[in-house]
Amino acid sequence: MKQYMIFAPVFLFLSACGSPQTSQTHSTNYKPKHTVLIVDYGFDFNHPIYKNKIKKYVRLNCKDDQRKDKFKGLKTYEEFKKQSFEDLQRKEVDCVVEASPSAMISDKFSKILPQLKSWNQAMKAADFDAFNDRQFNYIENVVTGEEGKFEYHGTAVASILAYENDIDLVLVDTQFDSPETEEVLKCPKQMHVDWETRLWKDADFQALSVEKVKRSVMNSTIVGLANAYKPSFLNMSFGSDPYKVREEKLAKKGCAAVMMKENYAADRALTAMTEGELDKMITADPIYIQSAGNEGVATHSLEDYEACAAPGKNEINVGSHDLNGNLSEFSNFGDCVAMHTLGENILAYTPFGFLYAFEGTSFSTPMAIRFLTKKFAAGTPSADIMKAIPTLVDKNKNLKENLWPKNLIFPVRY
Repeated sequence: MKQYMIFAPVFLFLSACGSPQTSQTHSTNYKPKHTVLIVDYGFDFNHPIYKNKIKKYVRLNCKDDQRKDKFKGLKTYEEFKKQSFEDLQRKEVDCVVEASPSAMISDKFSKILPQLKSWNQAMKAADFDAFNDRQFNYIENVVTGEEGKFEYHGTAVASILAYENDIDLVLVDTQFDSPETEEVLKCPKQMHVDWETRLWKDADFQALSVEKVKRSVMNSTIVGLANAYKPSFLNMSFGSDPYKVREEKLAKKGCAAVMMKENYAADRALTAMTEGELDKMITADPIYIQSAGNEGVATHSLEDYEACAAPGKNEINVGSHDLNGNLSEFSNFGDCVAMHTLGENILAYTPFGFLYAFEGTSFSTPMAIRFLTKKFAAGTPSADIMKAIPTLVDKNKNLKENLWPKNLIFPVRY
C-alpha cells in the first residue's frame, strides 16, 4: 500500500490560530526541543504516542473552488482569460477553521477494533505469521477507505515523528471537500492546454495569483503558525503528478495525445513565484521536508515535479529505499531528490494506538525529519543543516543511519 497525498502546495491568520504557549518551565537541565509543523489530514489528536507533544492543533474544513469545467462554452483564449481573472478576484473562503475540533474516528474504523487488537498483539510479539493475508487485507481495505486513500494519514506521519523522540508538534489537519484526482481526470484538448500555458505566463495573472494565495485562509493559517511556533521543520507529505505521468494516464484513458511539458513548466514557475512570496511572510527559518512522490519516475527540475526545490530554498525532497537499501520501485528519483530513507515495511500507528504496516514516500519524509531532529540540536541554523546533508548520505543518496527501532520494522511478507 503506497500512501501519498495528492494536493496542491499549501502554505498560511494568526488570529485564527490563537497565541502560542509561552509558559515554559526552565531549569538548569532544560534542553530546547525541535518543533515540527505537519500539514496533513486525518490526525487522531488524542493519540497516546503524541498527544502530550502537541503545542497546537488546527483543523481546516476546505473546499475546492475550482470550476469543474473551466473551458465549457468558451471559444477563444480571450474569453478564457476574462473568466480566469474573474475567478481569481472572487472573495470566496477556501477553508474554515473549526472553533472546537474533535477527534474524528469513523464508525467503520471502530468496528475493526477487535481485529486491530489481535493484529497489534501479534506485532508486539513479533509473531508475524499470526495474522493471515485475508485478515490483513480486510484491515487494509478498512483503514485505507473505499477509495484506497488512507483516512488517517496524518496519524501515521505524526507517530513516526514522535515515537521515542522528544519534540513538539504543530498539527494542521486539512479536510478537503473535493473529488479524487482520478475522478476528475478528463481528456484535455491541446488548444485548452496551450491557453493555460499562455495564461500562467501572463504578468497580470501572476500578480493576481500571488494576492489570492496570500489571502487564502489555509496559507495564512500556516504562515501564522510558523511565525508563532518557529518550527525547525515543515513536514510536507503531498504533491502532484509529474507531467510524464499525467501524459501516460491520459494515454491509458484513451485520450488524444497532448503535450504537457511546456504547460507544466509554466505552472511550476507560477507555483514557485507564489510560494516565494509566502516564504517571505514566514519570519522563522524552517527546512521544508517534502516527499519525493510515488510514481517511480525521474524528477530533475520544477517542470518534472512541482515540489522540486527552488534554487536557494531550504527544502529537502525525500525518496524511499527498501530494507536492503535499494531504491523502492514506487519512489521517484533524480536531481530533485536529495535523500532516500526507509519507506517500506514501516510499522507505524493508526488511531487508538494500534500498529499497521506502511510504505510510501509520505512515510520516508517523517523518517528523515526524525533523523535530523536527533542528529542536530534545536536551534541549529537551517543553513548548517542543509550544508551537512551531503555528508549524511551515501553515494546512492541513502541516509547512512536508520534510527527507526528494529522492533517496528515489518519483515518482507512476499
